[in-house]
Amino acid sequence: MNKTALGGVAASILLPGILVCGQAAAANLPYKAPATAQAAYNWTGCYLGAQIGGGTQSDSFTTGFIDDDRTGQGGLGGGALAGGQIGCNYQIGRMVFGIEGEAAWSGLTNKLDTTQQRFLEEFQARNRWSADVAARVGVAVERTLIYGKAGVAQGSYAFSFSDPFGDTSNASGVLTGLLFGAGIEYAFAPNWSAKLEYDHIDYVSRILSFSANPPPGFAEGRSASVNLVKAGIDYRFGGADVAPPVEWQARSPVYKAPPAASYSWTGCYAGAAAGAGVHNDPFSASENGVGGLAGGQLGCNYQTGQIVFGVEGEAAWSGLSGKFDFTLPLPASESAARNRWTADVAARTGVAFDRALIYSKVGVAEGSFAFSSSDTTGFFEQASGNLTGLLLGAGVEYAFAPNWSAKLEYDHIDYVSRILHFTQRPGLPADFNANELASANLVKAGINYRFAGPDRSWAAGSPRPLWPAASYNWTGCYAGVHGGAGVLKDSYAVSAGGGALTGGQVGCNYQIGQIVLGVEGEAAWSDLSDKLQFMNSGFASDFTGRNRWSADVAARAGVAADRALIYSKLGVAQGGFAFSGGDTTGFFQQAGGNLSGLLLGGGIEYGFAANWSAKLEYDHIDYVSRALQVSRFQNGGMLRSFETGESASVNAVKAGINYRLFAGDVVSAKN
Repeated sequence: MNKTALGGVAASILLPGILVCGQAAAANLPYKAPATAQAAYNWTGCYLGAQIGGGTQSDSFTTGFIDDDRTGQGGLGGGALAGGQIGCNYQIGRMVFGIEGEAAWSGLTNKLDTTQQRFLEEFQARNRWSADVAARVGVAVERTLIYGKAGVAQGSYAFSFSDPFGDTSNASGVLTGLLFGAGIEYAFAPNWSAKLEYDHIDYVSRILSFSANPPPGFAEGRSASVNLVKAGIDYRFGGADVAPPVEWQARSPVYKAPPAASYSWTGCYAGAAAGAGVHNDPFSASENGVGGLAGGQLGCNYQTGQIVFGVEGEAAWSGLSGKFDFTLPLPASESAARNRWTADVAARTGVAFDRALIYSKVGVAEGSFAFSSSDTTGFFEQASGNLTGLLLGAGVEYAFAPNWSAKLEYDHIDYVSRILHFTQRPGLPADFNANELASANLVKAGINYRFAGPDRSWAAGSPRPLWPAASYNWTGCYAGVHGGAGVLKDSYAVSAGGGALTGGQVGCNYQIGQIVLGVEGEAAWSDLSDKLQFMNSGFASDFTGRNRWSADVAARAGVAADRALIYSKLGVAQGGFAFSGGDTTGFFQQAGGNLSGLLLGGGIEYGFAANWSAKLEYDHIDYVSRALQVSRFQNGGMLRSFETGESASVNAVKAGINYRLFAGDVVSAKN
């Protein structure tokens, strides 16, 4: 099962806060940011810091089918980490570019225990340490830096298996992979800053040698993925101090952003993009594979105030592939999945600050895939077809000339499972039909040419504002409702399916300057489900996982940009799940229970009236593995029961509306 997340992640998760477009202007406005929030800060310089955090881990060793007698299996654990970082930034206007290296001790552990009739098997995967080097790019909002990062990571892993009869197997080694992350950093003193960061790492498959008792040993590919949340503190050695606030006592001239130029994102565009990413699919034993892609995009934007809405279509050749190799002892075997091309159509929404646009996107993607498996005995099977799924992404786009812009974007695609027809080499068993699915985490760089758009000014003076500034106070408590849809993946069905959800939320915010802190609780009915099906010569089986409800409590943190609030959230979630499976021989089994996990999310909320706001949000939930009691039946008669670990993950997009019980009105400033 694919455990990559994100989330999701990830990148729209922590691209909060984009830049305040208007200066809160008149003294008679009901809410004004403190004077200290108006300081200019120069992020240029090198720094050293420390960090702590925690997260979830999945891996190919503790996930998948153990044998025909025990279906799907656990495979999601967690733990803590602690370490340090060193890096350097260089600021050009509002844009900040940098490079950062990190190293951390890790306690991330994933364990699968499967018990049947007092027979226990245990699979474990441990991440002992991790290190990475990544490029960072972000946008400065006074003392706040909102950034994304991408780089290369390494992690030390140990894999082990044991049972009560003394059977064991062990392997260890260093895995290498791709890191995708985003965060928010706040300068609370001239040379000190604190940060909150989310990272997703896909460690690519590597063949490891396993020692075994009884011998012989064997060699096979192993991979892992982690989702991390880290809090850290940095000391900056260089760079100008913060400007005028009295408490920082900056007396010499400091860096200030150049006078703003007026830019309208309204108009249609065409462009090209290229990048790389990680591919994941259960056919190749959930191994992470890497590859490149190149293509183009067409789209149109419409800007109203600081908010930019748009639609975009993309098409790209893809070299993404995943492969699982098993060797020693013979026969050696190989399973591979290849993504040949991708295309998508997505809605975009973002917040503009002059030439910079920070956006998120959600849409539908389609990809062409080929699956094949073979071994040294001459066995061979293959299938191909198009898979359809959900695309979630986020990025930053910068207009470097009147009609030209460059962008850096992260996309996560969950391709929902579909039944494909597999053919086998003549003389071998009959053809069959089976579900296949895939997912991808992509980083793309692109360039766009915009055909039209009014009010472009590149003068160094004071251009005419595109819209009047408005002040909005997000402090207060609220209640609201939401609805949406998403994709469910679980270890029982080892598949991916979708569905709808609807529910409500309550919460409270407190605003300090541009920073908004809050807490929120949600509860929702859920119709998310996935199914694994197999059909061959009159025999058919299916296994289904269902998410019936979910609830969560999360902390929120964001940056206010006039009437817009760009936020991220982190919390704990719980969901009610039901698992069932059967086949045409009369076999049936079922299990149910509540799973708990980690929620990572982010979104944009817009105050369209004094006490009313609308929001669009993306959430990723990793439900950690828990042992559930499985009851097994044959032709209606009870056979036996056993325990096995089950886990799940959800990617959901929700739209909602909130009524603020007490809050400051929205007031437009005079031109």
